[in-house]
Amino acid sequence: MKKFSFLTQQTIIFLAILSLAGGAALGVIETAKSRQAGKPAAIFSQKVPVEEFLPSEEEITDLTKPAVVRIIHTIRGEAKIPSFSFDPAALELTLDQKKILTVPIEYEITGSGFIIHPEGYIATNARVVSEDTVKYLKVLELFALSIAKDSLFQTGKENAPPKLPAAEFKRLIDESSFTLTSDIRVLNPVSIKNSLPELVAEGFAARVVRVEEDFFESDRDIAIIKINGSRFPAIPLGGDALLPIGRKIFAFEFPKPEEFNQKNPLEATFTRGVIRGIRDSQDGKFSIYHLDTDISRESSGGPLFDENGDVKGIVAFPTPIFAGDKGDAIAAAIPVAVFSEVLKEVSVTPESGAYYKNLYAGLALLDEKRCKAALEKFDAARETHGAFLPTLVIRKYIDQCNQLIEAGESIDSRFDAIYDFFGTMGPLFWVIALLVIVGVLAVGIVTFFLRKRVRRDEEKIEELAGSAASRTLPKAGKQGISDSAARGEFAQKRKPAYLAFLTRREGKKEESAHTDAEMAAIAYVRTQFAAGFSEEQIVRALRDAGWRDTAVNKIILFAKMK
Repeated sequence: MKKFSFLTQQTIIFLAILSLAGGAALGVIETAKSRQAGKPAAIFSQKVPVEEFLPSEEEITDLTKPAVVRIIHTIRGEAKIPSFSFDPAALELTLDQKKILTVPIEYEITGSGFIIHPEGYIATNARVVSEDTVKYLKVLELFALSIAKDSLFQTGKENAPPKLPAAEFKRLIDESSFTLTSDIRVLNPVSIKNSLPELVAEGFAARVVRVEEDFFESDRDIAIIKINGSRFPAIPLGGDALLPIGRKIFAFEFPKPEEFNQKNPLEATFTRGVIRGIRDSQDGKFSIYHLDTDISRESSGGPLFDENGDVKGIVAFPTPIFAGDKGDAIAAAIPVAVFSEVLKEVSVTPESGAYYKNLYAGLALLDEKRCKAALEKFDAARETHGAFLPTLVIRKYIDQCNQLIEAGESIDSRFDAIYDFFGTMGPLFWVIALLVIVGVLAVGIVTFFLRKRVRRDEEKIEELAGSAASRTLPKAGKQGISDSAARGEFAQKRKPAYLAFLTRREGKKEESAHTDAEMAAIAYVRTQFAAGFSEEQIVRALRDAGWRDTAVNKIILFAKMK
């Protein structure tokens, strides 16, 4: 079995320990990177971090509720509608333009919307802000009354009117004329009024930026309005990907007008539901969500959120068949991808307001217990229009941060971060850390003894050189000269073979043929030969200095070589 020199053995041990320590260090570094990137690192850590900050339902509500607004559209005027008769068998209308029915119009359409830009741009349904809605309702109302009247006269009882074909209904609207005035108001969230007229009077006047045409036929029930002002709490739109059936969704619901006396008309409630189905629009150009959730028509135009709090659609309702149908219908929602196309057409780019951006960042920091940084974000969230600023919400999270700071659980400095990092490490991490410590100690011990041995050899060489120089040795006798000549002759014979051996070692890149101590000993022996000492005296002196026979022979051999 091949034996390794002391230096080779120590080098192997050192490299093994270094590899162990390096591997452990890389494991710790990768664990830290994984934790920082939000990836699971359960083998090292007791805490499995999530991919990114995901707000809870309460936090989703606090983030988005200030952006959800209530819209009141007041329309007054008159309509001139031609007299008509209806053939139930053919489902056709016969119009008589010589007989015009003039009827007054006064409607208050309620709906919802949400702020999509800090400069006051609001998304809602077209049916909430379009005058076509009033035309539709008034004509439908007259049609239903006419059919009911005819039914009562003919049969003696009031029967439900048949459904009028869309083409005939549109023809009746087109043949009518309307004189209308509109007033669109976004209700002031901080108003303390209870009656609808008073709330409208204190609301923000809005103008229509874009209303989709023929929204009754195409299902593109989308509109954009704008109110004057800035620093509104806008919320961002989510991605265009469709939600699958069964996915959990959230929305906000406002009270119905008849509930104003029992409920705060400005207070939206958070409601849950799921995607119950997906169907094609009437024009077949996009999909529509069918929702299984408790929500009223008065919430039409509001945002639809997924479970991550991203806006994924706009709540809408199918067109009612009768004007008197005021019950809740199956809620639907238009995917956000359709709305994004409309925004591009009017060159409006959605942008989060200071409230959403800073509160979201603050909540993410609070989730990591970085409370001092979170407090700065919560304070920046106050840079919001005063009427839409939920002071109590911000105060709630500020109090949570202060409690963590008082309890000493806030992570606000590098030391706190290090303490928290090691506090969440699992047992495997500490095993590896212990191995690293043992490895470092072993390397230190090996280095210490290696240096000690080299220093001892150097001291022996110096001691040997000093003692030899201070002594006067007799000249070698004839026998000594004979022995020296014999050794010299033997060395000359072995020189080629030994040089070949050294060449092979160099080719294999093994350790050096001579140590520094051996080179010093060779130089010393040459001086002693030059001084006239015999080889036996030099050999005895080397042995006395602690050199082994193999090393002595090697030193003598090379000392005689030229």
